[in-house]
Amino acid sequence: MSKGQHLTSYQQGIVRRYYNNLDTISLQKLGELVSDIAVCTDPKKIGDLWQRVHKALQKSPADQLRASRIVAERNTEALAKLVGELSSMKPTGAPPPRTAPPAPTAAPPASPAAAAPAPTAAPMEITPEVLTRALAAFKKRLKLTQLEQDSKLGRSPLSSGKARVTAITPPREFPRAVWDELFAQNKIRPVGGGMFELVWTPGGK
Repeated sequence: MSKGQHLTSYQQGIVRRYYNNLDTISLQKLGELVSDIAVCTDPKKIGDLWQRVHKALQKSPADQLRASRIVAERNTEALAKLVGELSSMKPTGAPPPRTAPPAPTAAPPASPAAAAPAPTAAPMEITPEVLTRALAAFKKRLKLTQLEQDSKLGRSPLSSGKARVTAITPPREFPRAVWDELFAQNKIRPVGGGMFELVWTPGGK
């Protein structure tokens, strides 16, 4: 019998947690790589970034045929959309929760309100309404940042003209998957350092 063929329940839990965490780490790396590829102009460095993307996708729950096609075509928008989908997926394969030991018979029964478990926050579903609210929040923060910058310049007697603010860190109330989806839809684009800027279109506001 080969070594390690049988694992205790405790050891199996460690293995499951390791692979669940491995998926999370891979998705975080993919999100960073999407931003790096979008702003990179060095062909040699881009090739290295896509190789890292390929390795990270192999460790993720992504459809490997779809992932291989994206890497082969070096399709940045398709990669951003895939990462957004993976980030919004609900975790699967998690071990069942441990049940609490039975209460002593002498203890009074707990009330239904006290016995009810605390609700857990569900992952935000990326709907058109969510994307619209996120883009509006991004534009509002960009405008406030510009007003703050103008105010600072106005207080300085040595300043001349106004510096235009074009990139900001997106609002934290929306997950990274939302901003990746807006990037895939060509609404915003990363400029590095975790910052994004609007993609201005003719006639756009």
